[in-house]
Amino acid sequence: MDFEFIKKLTGYSGCNLELLSSGGGGFFVRKSSAGPTYKKRLRSQCLKQAAFFKERQKTPVLSPEVLRYGIEGENFYFDMEFVRGKTLAEFMPVASISEITYFVKILFSHIYNCDAVENTKANTIFRKKISELAENIKMSEPIRKSLALLKSFDWRYASESPCHGDLTLENIIVAPDKKLYLIDFLDSFYNSYLMDLAKLFRDLELGWSFRKQPVSTNRSLRLLIAKEAIMRELAELENAPQIIT
Repeated sequence: MDFEFIKKLTGYSGCNLELLSSGGGGFFVRKSSAGPTYKKRLRSQCLKQAAFFKERQKTPVLSPEVLRYGIEGENFYFDMEFVRGKTLAEFMPVASISEITYFVKILFSHIYNCDAVENTKANTIFRKKISELAENIKMSEPIRKSLALLKSFDWRYASESPCHGDLTLENIIVAPDKKLYLIDFLDSFYNSYLMDLAKLFRDLELGWSFRKQPVSTNRSLRLLIAKEAIMRELAELENAPQIIT
């Protein structure tokens, strides 16, 4: 099948992104690893996205359909549906309060729409990961204390469940019909809805998706509104996912 190259797309995943056309006005996005060392991880991310698409077709939180995947040279690639819209990071500075609370509500429902399962090996898994971090980062006293606290935490409460893996505002597309599409799924050492909730909080609290942009009071106020909306959802939550033992 012949494809027409349209343009390169920007992203922060470290992979190559291209907009291609299959003819007749149909567009799709090709994501490929930037070298053989990332090939295995990108394949895992592709399969994670494909599984999410299959399970979530009739909900307001979707993902682009994976059309095909394979090996090209030393790289893994997969083609996905092209979704028109803006990332939630781009949309947030102009979003109304009602739009922000709507997005928070459906995102919160998505995060908690899963069966959480207790993993008896969670403490071992997390402490191993924390030890690896300690060996590979420049240590300072605050970091040393933080890692010590993390290592002593009882990670059995981090129940395992399906998750996106990198749920930031950059990785959520707002379609014209206000449906949300998740992109750039990430494979992780541990899958839990708590990971997605933590990533989202980090973005709203610290502005991770806006790290390369100048400070904006307008944007900061909207991020605060979104954060407070999530806090209200947590406070009002009556039926959190049950842990299956």
